[in-house]
Order: sequence, then structure tokens, then C-alpha cells
Amino acid sequence: MLRVVAWCTSQPLRWFATATALPRVAIIGRPNTGKSTFFNRLTNRRLALTDEAPGMTRDRLEYPVSLFDLRFTLIDTPGLEDASPASLERDMMVQSQLAAEQADVVIFLVDGREGITSVDEHFARWLRRHLKNHHGHTTRVICVANKCEGHLPEENLVEASRLGFGEPVPFSAMHGEGRIGLFNAMKDALEGIEIPAVDAEQAAQEGDRLRLAIVGRPNVGKSTLVNALVGDPTRCLTGPTAGITRDSIVTQISFQGREIDLVDTAGITGVTPMSFSKHSKQDARGMNQSLRAVRFANVVALLLDATSLASDEGIKFPRKEVAIARHVTENGRCLTVVANKWDQIPAGERKRFLRDIRASFGAEVPQAAGVQIVPISALNRDHIDSVLSTAVHSFDRWNSRTGTGLLNRWLSEFLRGSTLPLGKGGKRMRIRYITQVKTRPPTFCVFGTRGLEKAEAFLREMAYAIQQEFDLDGVPVRIHCRAPDNPYVDENGKPRPKQASASPSSA
Repeated sequence: MLRVVAWCTSQPLRWFATATALPRVAIIGRPNTGKSTFFNRLTNRRLALTDEAPGMTRDRLEYPVSLFDLRFTLIDTPGLEDASPASLERDMMVQSQLAAEQADVVIFLVDGREGITSVDEHFARWLRRHLKNHHGHTTRVICVANKCEGHLPEENLVEASRLGFGEPVPFSAMHGEGRIGLFNAMKDALEGIEIPAVDAEQAAQEGDRLRLAIVGRPNVGKSTLVNALVGDPTRCLTGPTAGITRDSIVTQISFQGREIDLVDTAGITGVTPMSFSKHSKQDARGMNQSLRAVRFANVVALLLDATSLASDEGIKFPRKEVAIARHVTENGRCLTVVANKWDQIPAGERKRFLRDIRASFGAEVPQAAGVQIVPISALNRDHIDSVLSTAVHSFDRWNSRTGTGLLNRWLSEFLRGSTLPLGKGGKRMRIRYITQVKTRPPTFCVFGTRGLEKAEAFLREMAYAIQQEFDLDGVPVRIHCRAPDNPYVDENGKPRPKQASASPSSA
């Protein structure tokens, strides 16, 4: 049975905070100097989307980095360019400004192959005006000349030194050259800034962090929800235009003593390559990265616009959301359905509305039995704490293990009320016992009659019963079947050749 979280209004979220205490290093520069490639090189991951066309990056991306023995949080930013007020480009510029003001160190990235342009000089002056950050001290700036592979004209580096940030550090993000020079410059810039040590216990806990991905079709309020959960309305770009978010943006927060990696994602309109072909290359790559975020998440919150569910046929769960929900469960991730814009549903209709959503979702995605439905208003911050509390509960159950004795006592009760499928020769199959073999997601092995694995309807019924009995609502359950070895057939199921009987020994 699907569970519905009751509607209520939350208090302001005073207990949210950024989880990282590492020094912050922001990459700043005009478009197409290679900031995202530089970010991917230092993180050793393809986290930021890259493209020859300018303006690919729109939000701030953050990731903890180790450069030899230096540890810091690296921040990728949109390219600096002047823009008119109330435009997307202006909002992107604000993202870069915030990153610079909140950083301990700024890497001002220039194109070493092209040389210094008037745009570089303009934004170098702009950067000097914004070097006072929220800590009250002057942010240190390192000039890095990217694309310095091969032999470059010496005058290009001389020009870069005139920007007022000292001698530039030659680097090639494409080939990874120049790490030693960057390390020396970073070590000097970070001198005097305390870097917390990581002990063995903390390192072990990193593997237990909850990673919560917010997914859904474009323009349902994913970035607005992330901003509300973080407590920072400027963390992710938002607006009425669909498709603003392209990269998967990870923000670390704390919730009731638990560390959570919160992932904002680009809107998804399908889960197959065919669905991507209808979009631009940039949007398709953003959607592909969103699906990758699902695979690397522990819990996925599927956000939908509650006001768009009504149709002439009543409440109908949208086809695209059904595809996303199936993709989540097939990847073994916990699923929560979040109905946004709930404040726009008339108060007298909300109970019926939830009941109809529950019925529609259960009919369309039967493998996601027990998924919780959380009604919220991201814009008004109503009930958004339930998104996190539900995710924490699902994560704990996703990691849970049930004892074999308890499982088999439940199995006896379950079999008394169930009809086992027919096997070969019309005989009823038998189940001897059950045990849990792994977690993340909970996976069970059933030992019984050969051919039980083909009884899919019965195994679905068993998985649903396990979810209900052991508080695994919204947690995918997998069941494997094993049968005792048959001495008369080989591993391919073919009869073994009969062995000749030994002749009696002569007297």
C-alpha cells in the first residue's frame, strides 16, 4: 500500500548548513578559457559538461579535490560576460560573483594560446573590486594560463603578468601538464588557512553519506526545491524558462546530524537515446548526466507538478514520470514521489487528489509498491523537511539486513496464505527457506524447486509482501532463486551420460 505523508506547514529551516569545511577555490574567467575542462582535470572526474560553444556552464559546481597533499573544494563557474539586467546571462554572472566573494582563493583562468584580451583586462579589474568576501579578508588570486601545451609565444605569459595577479602559472587542462607549478602556487595561496585533517573514522563515514538526487521533467521546480533545502535562494539558477539547469549540481548539507549530498539535475523528458534525439546536443548531454546521477544516488526524489496531473479522465500519472520511476527502481535506488505546487490545489480537494495520485501511480508502476508521496510547495518552503526525513528513512532501510530466522518465520506465514505455482508435471513447487544475501538494495535468495525463477507473478507478490512486512516502502527488493543441484543433469540442463556399472570381480 502506498503511504502518503500528511500536508502541513514547515518552520524556517535553521538547522541546514553547508557540510564542508575545506578551503574554497573558485575558477573564474571569461567564456571558453577551459574552466570546466580544468575543473574535470583536477577532480579526475567528468563532472562538468564541456563544449566548444560558450555558455555551457550555468551554475556553480563544487567538488572536494586533492592536489598532492593539498585538500580544498574546487568550484567551477559560468564564464564572465557583461549582460543586460533580468537575463539568464546576468544570473550566471551573479553565480560567478558569489563564487569569487565566498572563495578563499580565486584561480583567474586565461587562454595562454590566444593571449590576453580586452575582456580579460576588463574582468581582472572587475575581480579586484569584488575581492572582499564574507570572512572579511582579501581573497588571494592566482593567474593560470591554460592551453599551454607545446611551445607558446613568451609574450603571452608576459601579458598575463600585467593583469596584477603575479606571474601566471602555465597549465594544460587538456593534457594535465603543469600540476607541479599549480601546486606550488596553491600552497603559497593557502598558507595560513586551516585545512581540517581527515581521520580514519571520518573517511569510513564518507562511504555512508546519503546521496539524494532530485529528478523530474523540466520546469517542475527542482532547482527551487534544492535552494529551499540548502537555505540559499541563489545556490542554483531558477526561472520560468524550461531547461536552465544543465549540469548535475551537488551541494553538501546537514539534516538532523546526517550528512547529505543533495544533487540538482537537468530536466529529463525520457530515458532512452531516442528521446534525447529530439533535443539540442547540450540539453541531451544534460539529460544523460541526470540519468547518471540516478545511478550514483542512494535515494531519488521524483518531483512532479501536482497542478499538471488532472485530465478529462481524472488524475493520471504522466507517461514521462512513469518512465523515470521505472528507471530508478530498475537501478535499485530508493524512490520518493514529491508532489510540488501543492498550495495551488484547493484545500477541499487535496485528500481526494492524493488518493487518486496513489491509485494512478500504483497502477502504472507496480514494482514501486509502497512509495511515499510527499506533497510540498518548494516556493513557499512548505513541508520540504519531509523530503529529507523520508529520504533518510529510505536510505536506512536500503542499508538494512533482516535475520534468517525472522525471515523464515515470516515465510511460513506467507506460504500459508499463498498458492505456490505449478511446476513440471503439474506438481506444486516448494520453497524450503529464504535468506538475505546483500543490501543496497536488499536482496534475498529463495531456495526451492527448480524453475521457481520463472514464476514472475508469484515472486512479485513475495517481494511486495517483504516490503510491507519489513518496513521497506519505497525500497526496491530483489529476489534470486536457487535449487539443489540435480545429479542427473549437467550445468546446461542436459542429461548426464549414464556410467557403465562395474563388472563383478571373478573368483
